[in-house]
Amino acid sequence: MKAKNELSEAERYAWATLIATGVVFLMFWGRMTDGFQVLNLGAKDLLGLYLRVIMTFIVLHIIIAVIFAAKRGKEAQDGDVVERDERDMAIERKGSRTEFWVLAIIVQMVIFTLLFENAFPDGYTLPISVLSASGMFFVLMSGFFIADIAKRITMIIAYKS
Repeated sequence: MKAKNELSEAERYAWATLIATGVVFLMFWGRMTDGFQVLNLGAKDLLGLYLRVIMTFIVLHIIIAVIFAAKRGKEAQDGDVVERDERDMAIERKGSRTEFWVLAIIVQMVIFTLLFENAFPDGYTLPISVLSASGMFFVLMSGFFIADIAKRITMIIAYKS
C-alpha cells in the first residue's frame, strides 16, 4: 500500500468515503441483525432506522467533502470536491459501472427470492425472507451499501494499477 502522502486527492477521497460507508453499513447491520439472523422490527422502528441511516450517511459524506474542500482551499473547476483529471473520471465511471451491476444483480436476487417464496410457501425456507417488511428493508438497504462499497473498492483497485 502506498503511503498517505503518495495517494492522489481523488484516491484519498475514495478511501474516506469507503470507510464512511462501511461504518454506516456496520451500524445498520448491528441494528438489523442478531448475529446473522435478521430481526423482525416494526414499521416505526424501520422508519426510524431508515432515517438515522440516511442522515448519518449524508452527514458523514458532507463532512468528508467539507474537509477535502477546506484542504484544497478552493473549489475545483467543475464544482467537484477534489480536482480530477481524465484518469480520475475514467476510474469513477468504472466504479459506477461496478456499482450498477452489483445493484442490478442484488435486485434480480430479490425478485427471484420474492417469487420463489410466493410460489413455494410451504416446505422451503431461505436464509432471508423478503416477505416481511424487515427482510425486504434489510436486503434492499444492504444492497445499496454493498453496491457503494463495491464502487469504492473498484476505484481504489483502479488507482493501484
